[in-house]
Amino acid sequence: MKDNPQVKLYSSSWAEEDSETVDLGRIEFLKGNPFLYNPLNSPYIVSSIEDYRIKYKKDYQAFGYLIRNATYSRYRRRRIAKKTFVFWEKDIKKAQETRVIESTSVIETSGDIKVKRFSGKFKLLLWLMLILLIFIACLTNGLFTKTFGGNFFVQMENLLTNGFIENNWMKVIMNVTLYLIIVTLIYARYYNINIQDFKKITNCAHYMLERNTRILDKEYEKKIKKAKKYYTTSVLKKNYTFAPYAMNLVCEGKIGNQTLDTISQAVIEKSSNFKKKKFWVLLIKNLLMLLSIIGTLLVVVYVIYEVIKKFIF
Repeated sequence: MKDNPQVKLYSSSWAEEDSETVDLGRIEFLKGNPFLYNPLNSPYIVSSIEDYRIKYKKDYQAFGYLIRNATYSRYRRRRIAKKTFVFWEKDIKKAQETRVIESTSVIETSGDIKVKRFSGKFKLLLWLMLILLIFIACLTNGLFTKTFGGNFFVQMENLLTNGFIENNWMKVIMNVTLYLIIVTLIYARYYNINIQDFKKITNCAHYMLERNTRILDKEYEKKIKKAKKYYTTSVLKKNYTFAPYAMNLVCEGKIGNQTLDTISQAVIEKSSNFKKKKFWVLLIKNLLMLLSIIGTLLVVVYVIYEVIKKFIF
């Protein structure tokens, strides 16, 4: 093959099988798809699309050797070029579909974290408990008596003041519960924002995956169409010593398959961090909810008990 004068613009890389040191890894690598070549992470440097090997008559031969072989007619070489690009195009679509399915699966699996938000009903309950405790606190401090006067407020003030003086620990519970409810409301805001942000990241990842896939498909389609036209036109010329098509014209661009992997990896990292702190986030949520409800119930039950004891017994 090396001394074949019928092959124009012969590339030395085609003769690797004839050399003393055969790089089997490179030969196997060149059986791949030039449009999926990424110079940043490729184990081999490839300068032209013609170095890639295609299956022809039950054997793999360099694409450049086949389309430059003068023993084949121009129309035969054109058919070889057409079939090769059709094969590469199908291979790209298959690789893209597999990559999208894998990336989508990763995003959905990583983003599927079952964590309930602070519901609007519970936040309303917190506000009602807060208002109720503030009302009781104002009665014990005589605020309503000074503002509105009236026999009812005077009696309630005396009743609750005496009751909380006799059981000072109950007043401590009321004050602590007030602060707990305020902290729970603040935490509910923080908690819901974090869950919402995580869901936004997952939704954004889906959007970016779809968007970048569309861009990548168009990029591949444009490059394949241009390269195919170049070879199907060039092989018909009488002087077919045309220049080999450079790899930088067909290899992955800025938005390559690595971008799809990066999107999936970002969701994995976010979900991993979220899962690590999930236990403590839920523990704090449940403790604040439980303590706020118990504290409010203790104070309300105590007030009701004092009222019943005063007016009935």
